[in-house]
Amino acid sequence: MTTRVRRFASGLSTGYMALILNIAYTMISVPMALRYLSKAEFGLWALALQISGYLMLLDLGVSPALNRLLANHKDSINGGLYGSFLLTGCLVFMIQGVLIAVGGGIFSYFAPAIFSIQAELQGEFRNVLLILTIYTGFLYTLRVISAPLWTFQRMDVCNLSAIMTLFANFFCLWIGFVLGMGIYSFAMAGILGGLLRVSFEFIVCLKSGYYPRIGRWGRPSWQIFREVFGFGKDVLLMTVGGQLVNASQLMIISRCVGLDAAATFSIGTKLYAMGIQLVSKIMETSTPALTEMYVLGDIQRLNRRFWNIVSLSLFASSLFAALVIVANHAVIEIWTSKIITWSPEADMLIGGLIFMTSISRCFVSLFGVLGNYGPIRHIYVLEGAGFLVLAIPGAKHFGINGVLAASLIAHLATSFLIALLASRKHLELKRLREHLVPSLLFLGAACLASFVAQRIGTSCTSTLVMTFLLGVVMVATGWRYLLDESLRDEICSKVAMLLGDLKN
Repeated sequence: MTTRVRRFASGLSTGYMALILNIAYTMISVPMALRYLSKAEFGLWALALQISGYLMLLDLGVSPALNRLLANHKDSINGGLYGSFLLTGCLVFMIQGVLIAVGGGIFSYFAPAIFSIQAELQGEFRNVLLILTIYTGFLYTLRVISAPLWTFQRMDVCNLSAIMTLFANFFCLWIGFVLGMGIYSFAMAGILGGLLRVSFEFIVCLKSGYYPRIGRWGRPSWQIFREVFGFGKDVLLMTVGGQLVNASQLMIISRCVGLDAAATFSIGTKLYAMGIQLVSKIMETSTPALTEMYVLGDIQRLNRRFWNIVSLSLFASSLFAALVIVANHAVIEIWTSKIITWSPEADMLIGGLIFMTSISRCFVSLFGVLGNYGPIRHIYVLEGAGFLVLAIPGAKHFGINGVLAASLIAHLATSFLIALLASRKHLELKRLREHLVPSLLFLGAACLASFVAQRIGTSCTSTLVMTFLLGVVMVATGWRYLLDESLRDEICSKVAMLLGDLKN
């Protein structure tokens, strides 16, 4: 097994392990939080998290730019240039971290009035937002520590540190609730978990030799600064657009519908967020290896591997979207003891979002591998603008479903379409069409199953049993009709090789 395949397998397996534990963490922590907090207080924390997400726009695209440009020099760690990129990035991250903390501190005093927070909750909201933005800014100053992990395809280390952080977060959250800290328990858990993660990643990078030797670091450079920001400005445009969609949903709902609806939306879309992570993890784990192929000029292998990843992503997104369409509302009712109710129509919308977003992200990631986001730099800004135009009236007239429908329509009309059209210069898109038809049939079957279940009034337990059976059928048929034949053969051979090693 080659180093790339081994690291991909390790990164993907640990990524899914982290995701599974994240699901377990959410499944346990949400009912626990609802036991100690009111729905309004829970919605308050979810809103504060989304506001802090906007402050991350001050990243200006530096993080992904630094990761990508370091990959060009990873074969010469002690050559000086590699270290110069790290030092330049370190200075930039420190400045940005201070700006995040100061900007968040100032904004926290005006936020309660801007979002029409109830009078009795305004002080609590202001304090929580202040704590959240200050520690986010502090952790941001340390971001350069983990930059080499992406460059050296060590996604497994990032995932293991995320697992450690989850355990620390849960323990601290539980202690905080028991001690009566209320909503401040979330902040305490985040601070300690973040410090643990940074410490672990620093130790791994140091022991693995991912930092230059003393005297081989070079020095910060204005030329490198311009190179990083030259690449980063395109990433920034895409990040701004992404924030307009992803970080505006709760704000619009809390403003137009209310904090109770914001809490419902936050909980009802947990499986959607996890589904996106589940599928995106495939391309995310592959990107460092694909980047190395491009840097080395191995374009033929790059194209073959890219389509393998696309077919695997289609398989995973179709499966997960279908299961969410059928079962999400039943899971939420069982999970929250019917404190939160969710509509099947909303499930169909988020199922469509999982599927379409997963496809478009594959093609967007291709331009990151090529080191040139120029042709698609505006897609998320256009999507974000379209979303805002549709979401505000949608929330007022149709509530949560209006916001979800606005997200799906805006994504299809902008990011999905533009990413595919821009990719035509690099790829033969007819290969995508071969997989789309069976994927859409899967989603259609899931919508029909959900509709029938509602019409005949099945119980939550019966819905979950039907979902399991549907999943088994989809795994079997998806293996045959969604995955590339070459990828199926390779997976079988790798599994056989692994089993043979275990026997020996």
